[in-house]
Amino acid sequence: MTEAQVEFGNVWQRTLAVLDDAGIPAPQRAFLRLTRFVGLIDRTALLAVPDDYTKDVIETRVREQVTTA
Repeated sequence: MTEAQVEFGNVWQRTLAVLDDAGIPAPQRAFLRLTRFVGLIDRTALLAVPDDYTKDVIETRVREQVTTA
């Protein structure tokens, strides 16, 4: 499947559902819901966040869980 064929919004919604099922704490889920999956760069997901604080929370508190999901 090429990148053009990937529906990033659907992939992100499924990822959020997996993370919810995994028991991610509510505050961290709230930050994840502020993000959008906008692309792939060499097998790395590119997430758009609204501000630096959200970026910091995602990179430091849930990065591993997001990567696994």
